[in-house]
Amino acid sequence: SPQEFLLTLQTSDGSFKWQAADPAGSAGMTAYAVVALSGKSYPVKIGNYLGGNGSGPTPLADLAIKFTNESIIINEGEQAGLTVKLINNGPTMAQNVVAELTLPEGLELVQATPTDGVFDQNKNSWTFIRLNNFAAAELNLVLSSVKAISGEISAVVSARELDFNQTNNEAKASFTAVAIAKSAEVLPEAGEVLGETAYSCEPAPATVLTNWLGHIISISGSLTPWYIDPVSRQPYCLADSQTAYGALEKYGLGITNADLSRIPVGPGEINTVEPAEADVNLVNRLKGRILLQVESYGEAWYVNPADGRRYYLADGQAALTHLSSWRVVVEQ
Repeated sequence: SPQEFLLTLQTSDGSFKWQAADPAGSAGMTAYAVVALSGKSYPVKIGNYLGGNGSGPTPLADLAIKFTNESIIINEGEQAGLTVKLINNGPTMAQNVVAELTLPEGLELVQATPTDGVFDQNKNSWTFIRLNNFAAAELNLVLSSVKAISGEISAVVSARELDFNQTNNEAKASFTAVAIAKSAEVLPEAGEVLGETAYSCEPAPATVLTNWLGHIISISGSLTPWYIDPVSRQPYCLADSQTAYGALEKYGLGITNADLSRIPVGPGEINTVEPAEADVNLVNRLKGRILLQVESYGEAWYVNPADGRRYYLADGQAALTHLSSWRVVVEQ
């Protein structure tokens, strides 16, 4: 647009300078600017860019940040999935990009996985050396609260370049963890066996949830756990202990004892092999996979993407209990 073009000619003091090949051209540019910029105002940060005095155009960026869901409601003790989307709408590359994440008190960041850039979980900051014009990146968050809370999550982005559209530099989402009422003790009816959990597999996730490959998810408003197989990228319903055992057979990847020993075991879990030094590359490659110990008795393990540790799935009921406890509540 005329405004976007003329902004590339803005100097560090906020004025606009150009030199056409002839006086008539300069006069024409001035008339063009008067019409295009009339009644407009733009932010200026002195000394922050290159424009004016023949040194080149002013670097500009339009960084936009948003959450995939602006309202999250879960039960206390559950985990919720939230994706942050960042895009540089141009017209130039953005450098030293920083997105700062702020969480309400009591909300724990369990896991943060960026598609690009680097996330520092100690500072809750997502940084890029550069983000090219019209490039985009996502940050997948797993959040949890052990108690009932209510608050706001915010993300603010900035860069070295002048951002001429500051209306989309901040995103906010409300977060609520609801207290679970304690229920009275349930006694079995005649002939009934308690303790066997069963979930409905309807409705199934309507879209392929590529952000959550290898995770156990449930759709907001439903308790049904789904395993998102990272190979087929398809959801598998963990309806009961039988279907959970079926997941071990269907998606289990054979692994040698030597390789299994290089994946750290989860706290409190049995260890069927002599532990070796952890292999970070192997762990990252197998996060979210179900592994079968083929050189032993076919013991099944799940590599939890949240901590990169393996957990023993002794049988169908153990698999259902373990996996469903790690489910991440996501929006469809």
